[in-house]
Amino acid sequence: MSRLEKKDAEQLEHIAALHPIPSKADFTGDFKNMFHDGNGDIFEVNDILRMADLRGGSMLDILRDDGTTMRQKGAVVTIDVTYSNKKIFDIFGNTPETYVMSAKFLPMTYYKIQYETIHDADTRTMSDVHGLLIMINVTGSIRTFDLTNLLTVLTTAMVSLALASTLTDLILSYAPCLGLKDHYNILKYQPTMDFSDLQARINTLKEQAKAQGKEYDTAVHKSSVSSDAINEYATAKKHIDQDTMLKIICTFEMRLNRLDGMDACDGGDACSEVVKNWRTTFLESDSFVGAAPRNSRDLS
Repeated sequence: MSRLEKKDAEQLEHIAALHPIPSKADFTGDFKNMFHDGNGDIFEVNDILRMADLRGGSMLDILRDDGTTMRQKGAVVTIDVTYSNKKIFDIFGNTPETYVMSAKFLPMTYYKIQYETIHDADTRTMSDVHGLLIMINVTGSIRTFDLTNLLTVLTTAMVSLALASTLTDLILSYAPCLGLKDHYNILKYQPTMDFSDLQARINTLKEQAKAQGKEYDTAVHKSSVSSDAINEYATAKKHIDQDTMLKIICTFEMRLNRLDGMDACDGGDACSEVVKNWRTTFLESDSFVGAAPRNSRDLS
């Protein structure tokens, strides 16, 4: 039940407060005779009027501007009942439902009912009855878990996420106003080396090892020029010469660039030319014949 309570008696300020309806009349407080039993909620008319206005039943005898009173002319009171079982994190709707009742006067100058009682052909009695019209509006909602609705929400969410991802990719990849679209495409697609001749290289190393009477060992036989050079220097435990170091650094720079997308140049620069020539020399050696790289971004 919702009513207005005095917050400061001198300033006549009020606040709305909720009070449970007792199971029997307690004859205390503002609503002395209100209670709830198996048949429903029991109210005095004075309690209903007090819900609508703190003056309660005294409202019936307050003089209006035209000298009449509510007791003479009648009035209309509306009672709003709102029920719900809403509770935070209650996914399955197991919270017992509760309802809140509030009342208010409608701005009407009077309420009356007129009817006639016919006694005979020449006599009738006209009745002009004034009183209180009490209208009750019941609204609310009960939360329950519904699997179909859950699937609908999840499906909509997934479609929205997929659409957002697609639009973001299109904007970042093709929008002419964005100057970093080439860098974004590198990060998105992560281009790799050309693996088309990798198996041929491995087969050549296997044949070479077999011709030497050795077993093919990936720890020794490297199909990549940079791996082969690093492994050779690591085995001999000697310092790498400056020329080889430059080639290794250029190779690592191009490989790492595919992860961070810092350099959008797709070949043609000095770094890629160094790697291209080094790889060509390696693939055209005695171990690898005619396996030239396809483009400057084919890293070994």
